[in-house]
Amino acid sequence: MITKLKKIRNNIVSVISLQFLALILNIFTFGIIARILSVSDFGRFSYLLVVFGFIAKIIDFGINPIVFRETTKNNNFSEYLGSTLTFKAVLIFFLLIVINLFSYVNKSPIEEIVLLNLFVLNIYFSNKYTNIRGLLNIPFQVNLRMSLPMTLVLFDGVLLLILTILFQPFIKNLLYFVVIYVFANIPSTIVLLFLLIKNEKIILKYKKKVLMHTLKEALPIYGYSIFSMLYKQIDVFLLGILNDERSVALYSTSIRLSIPLMIVASAITVTFFPIIVEKLKNNRDIGQIVSSVIKTMLVISIAISLLISFHAEKIITFIFSEKYLLSSRSLIFLSISLVFSFNVFFFIDLLTALKKQKINFYYSLALSVLSIPFYLYILPQFSYVGAAVVRLVLIFIGSLFLFLYLLNFVKIKLNILRIITWILFNIFIFQFILNDDSLIMIIFKVLILFGSVFIFKIFNKTELNLIFSALLKREYVEKLNGFFK
Repeated sequence: MITKLKKIRNNIVSVISLQFLALILNIFTFGIIARILSVSDFGRFSYLLVVFGFIAKIIDFGINPIVFRETTKNNNFSEYLGSTLTFKAVLIFFLLIVINLFSYVNKSPIEEIVLLNLFVLNIYFSNKYTNIRGLLNIPFQVNLRMSLPMTLVLFDGVLLLILTILFQPFIKNLLYFVVIYVFANIPSTIVLLFLLIKNEKIILKYKKKVLMHTLKEALPIYGYSIFSMLYKQIDVFLLGILNDERSVALYSTSIRLSIPLMIVASAITVTFFPIIVEKLKNNRDIGQIVSSVIKTMLVISIAISLLISFHAEKIITFIFSEKYLLSSRSLIFLSISLVFSFNVFFFIDLLTALKKQKINFYYSLALSVLSIPFYLYILPQFSYVGAAVVRLVLIFIGSLFLFLYLLNFVKIKLNILRIITWILFNIFIFQFILNDDSLIMIIFKVLILFGSVFIFKIFNKTELNLIFSALLKREYVEKLNGFFK
């Protein structure tokens, strides 16, 4: 049992570390790309990514979680991977035919046709889509060896960066950049497939019965994933229709700097989730640990939000250049929305653990339906800044709904007044005492943010012990507990 827990912890640490490195690399690479491409081309690229991301989700059918669940039970990777990979590959090929027929009837320019074909091919190879790469990762997830697939994701990023630097003069043309963008994902996909066949001894077999069972089981998840994707991407999609490519580009830069930070919420959830599941299995109260996780999410997300809000312009100009400076306004609102997004991420997994996953579907459906009239009214008048405000309002409403619903099953204790006082204290410090963009001042702000958590006693001693126990080895926990006595 101890060996397994150690293996889980090592897997989590390695995955999170590699995800973080890939995130930093991705931000740095797209900072270079945004500088090379014109604002309108960067907007066009971002818009096509959203459109094909949604199409990829539609033809994905929510299969992966079911394949993961079933192969965890029976280790039958050959039949489950073989059946679902064949099904998805055929769907993507069919999509390729449909797009080319549509382009032919519509008499689209040759450059546009090539672009669309490249984006469809990218569904086969990109780690950002769950269609193929997500399935290939499942044997490694089941065997707690995700460091290998994540290393390949990091390799994708390194290769894209190298190609971007080498072919910089050609990338000024959007088509050349998309060719590089798609190609950068191909080698690692081939390597992953090779390792599965050779090292894992997986022989891909198509079984209609297995596919039908998987599709039937995946149907509820499919509904949630579609509406969740719709809610998350509808803002960029409508922005492209109701405004222009420049607005999409400005909004996309702020999205690229805020939404990837959800990796932190994922890391916190993955760290504490096994403990919560274990307590539920033994019919023990989870109120204390849930309260601790919510407070941890709040403290970290508020800290991130404050740091971004007070340095938005400098962050944008440093990474994307001054031509994207206006996107700092939407970045501020999106950074504030992280405060609620972090906990929503945790709430959704917690509801699944409590076997209340139907609420996740209703939540995503309600937000999707509610978002459309908001965006249709706001976007024509307030463009990308309006999109960020609407996203903030919607995620606040959603997080409040999920929180109130969870109170029916879990006793959650939060000292809201103390947390608000901590926020106001740090806003005062940032605005009137450390109002400077220099690196040394930012370091001081980080130290004050997290130091003041203990001054205002946001966590009690029991909560601190829970957090330290989940993150650290026993000997370090004992030392820290002695320090905070």
